[in-house]
Amino acid sequence: MCGYFFLKKNKENFNFNKLKLSSDLLRHRGPDDEKIINNNKYFARFFRLSIIDTRKNASQPMYDKSKRFFLIFNGEIYNYLSIKNSLKNKQFKSNSDSEVLLYALIEKGIETIKDLEGMFSFIFYDTLKDIAYIGRDRFGIKPLYYSYIGKSIILASEIKPILSLQKKKTINDNAFCSFFLKGSMDFGADTFFNQIYSVEPGSFGILKKNKISFSKYWRIDNASANSKLNLNFRKSEEVLEDLLDDSLKKHLISDRKIGLFLSGGTDSNALLNFISQNFSKNRIDTFTYGFKNQANFDESSKVKKLISESKNIRNFSTFLNHHEVIKNFEEITKILESPFTSIRIFAMKKLYKLAKTKNCSVIIEGDGGDEIFGGYDYNVYPYLLDKFLGKKNYQLKILNNLKKFVKSSKRQKSHIINLLLTNNYQFSSTSDGTIFVNSDFFNENFLNQNISESFFHFKNKKNMNFLQNSQIKDIEMIKLPRSLKYKDRLSMSEGIETRVPLLDHRLAEFCFNLPNNYKFKNTTSRYIFKQVTKKKYFSKYKFDVSKKTIADPQKIWMKTYLKDYFLDILNSSSFKKLDYFNHKSIKDEFLTYCKNENYPSTFGFFQILSFYKFHEVFLNNNRC
Repeated sequence: MCGYFFLKKNKENFNFNKLKLSSDLLRHRGPDDEKIINNNKYFARFFRLSIIDTRKNASQPMYDKSKRFFLIFNGEIYNYLSIKNSLKNKQFKSNSDSEVLLYALIEKGIETIKDLEGMFSFIFYDTLKDIAYIGRDRFGIKPLYYSYIGKSIILASEIKPILSLQKKKTINDNAFCSFFLKGSMDFGADTFFNQIYSVEPGSFGILKKNKISFSKYWRIDNASANSKLNLNFRKSEEVLEDLLDDSLKKHLISDRKIGLFLSGGTDSNALLNFISQNFSKNRIDTFTYGFKNQANFDESSKVKKLISESKNIRNFSTFLNHHEVIKNFEEITKILESPFTSIRIFAMKKLYKLAKTKNCSVIIEGDGGDEIFGGYDYNVYPYLLDKFLGKKNYQLKILNNLKKFVKSSKRQKSHIINLLLTNNYQFSSTSDGTIFVNSDFFNENFLNQNISESFFHFKNKKNMNFLQNSQIKDIEMIKLPRSLKYKDRLSMSEGIETRVPLLDHRLAEFCFNLPNNYKFKNTTSRYIFKQVTKKKYFSKYKFDVSKKTIADPQKIWMKTYLKDYFLDILNSSSFKKLDYFNHKSIKDEFLTYCKNENYPSTFGFFQILSFYKFHEVFLNNNRC
């Protein structure tokens, strides 16, 4: 695990000290070791967080014996031992996955990327041919960004080093509009900054003559389309058990201490039970966050009760207070390099900090389950479409079944009613922030580019059903990319590696392609996963498997503790200079919200607050 910076020089003259200062912005990603290579062709710098083989001979950039090739690699290859056994070269100087990847690329070429199981980004450079090969894992768990500086090309694990070398910093309008429409813009090659791009998940690139050309080597829909399942439910359970076991075992390989983020829900508790059953002799440290003086948003008491019967499981809790939100807003914004949508981010950062004090260098997390099984509440809409569309009185059947799944949310019910009435299977899940954005700006910079269609329409394409198409949006555009970026930045800011066993690509492909009635049954979403985990992992410790996504007191705090803070920003001259918003309507609506107990959400207000801080940090005051 690491952070790296790579500049392929052309004709521009780059000051060494300036490059060093820029790459210094990645130091937090690798506290254990660093190395610089600088010549007339390239500048490379690597910061290492050592997890597998912590010795010096596993450091990077790593050269082969001939010194022709070198590798800069960030991540973990979980099947590196089997790849190692398949290689002709048997004379390794380390026990690291980095060296295995280096020689696999030399021996098999870039096509070996399809054999990798894990999370990764890498640059593999052939000094003789002056060609670099660039790769990123299937889900984009590990980040990689690039930009052109004149005719030279720079790649880095985060945006800040690249941004520091740009003469002009401007906001990507499409990203801005995507953020206010969906609360997310972490998809495709776009970032929040013009001229800075993300290497897309499941892609590899070839850097030749100072130009990069990219190709996709994996998408979950393409991969799954090649394996039509014809398994009964019991056989599918068995396959799922085997895939889960294999992924979890591989994700627990480490030469450093491993901890677990524990929320009390299905995913994290399944992981905990697996670890406790297979490593019962070792003490397991778990970590949980809550919110100060907010009993309704406190997971710790529930978690402590759940693990009370186990002697080898310890839990550490931390609690966020509102003062920390105000105090740390700038810091969090710098870390994430984009606006964000929830105060949970502050609690997560605090949790990683706590884990670091307990000497945990690796944290296991349960991300991915909802995406690959279609487990979010709104996935019921496309599920019901698949089940009843085309049948007699299908609208009535969908609405009657909707009552079983959606019991409390008027907003969710209105979405599917609108879907049925419009008859084009369109539903709007726009965030509240859209009502405050200058309408002319939206029309000019976003709507005419048809990006909205990619968000709001279910399309039965590529032989996928409606539910799978909804899952694709969560996996590639909305939920998962946003979550993975947050986890990477927050954890690496504390020098911690996060691992997500549910995002093993073989497991994800299998789950994605399961029949809908294996994913949903009666009122239970993610049905087969819950059946397997209940039977397989919950035999010893009877943890609660009904818990939903962790909530937070954002709605309460925005109208109390954060009220004056937000109003001061709205009244500031710097905010009024931003031409993105209808300023008067924001203030009027916010004051209405503060007086109205039944106001539906604070999502839009927090978006505005976060975007303002982002603009101040990265564009106004250049404090990044």
